[in-house]
Amino acid sequence: MKRRVPSVPYAVLLITLLCLPALLAARSHGPDVVKPPEAVQAESAAPVAGGPEASPEPTTARPLSPLMSAIQNLWETRRVEIVALKERLRNASDHAAALAILHEIEALQASTEIDILRLQADHARRECREADAQAIETAITEQLNPSQFCRRATRRESGTTQP
Repeated sequence: MKRRVPSVPYAVLLITLLCLPALLAARSHGPDVVKPPEAVQAESAAPVAGGPEASPEPTTARPLSPLMSAIQNLWETRRVEIVALKERLRNASDHAAALAILHEIEALQASTEIDILRLQADHARRECREADAQAIETAITEQLNPSQFCRRATRRESGTTQP
């Protein structure tokens, strides 16, 4: 005669053993608390033991180059614009409006990359580095017209020189 093995108690035991480490870890760390952004910024701004604020002699930060200052100003401006677009996205009334806003965000991010490259090209020209400026301008053109660049690269690989 076959003896029946009760499967339910074994299944419960298996699940308990598999979940036990996760339950113990959750109990030891306590509940997760989501902090508001202001609290996180305040904590990150607080001096760290042994950090620069704790050192007796003052340290001076290197001033930013004009190029980096311009890039940071652009980033900050675009960050504000993207935050406004994300707020509009949260309040979008339908799928089509939300999709249009997502396309705006995508276009803004792409134009930010192009604008940073333009800043770099202008900076290179001001420093009389025309070759660098030309290389950056070529990169901008290739990024704005990828199909034209792909055709040119394909012709180069095949050995043809016709436009």
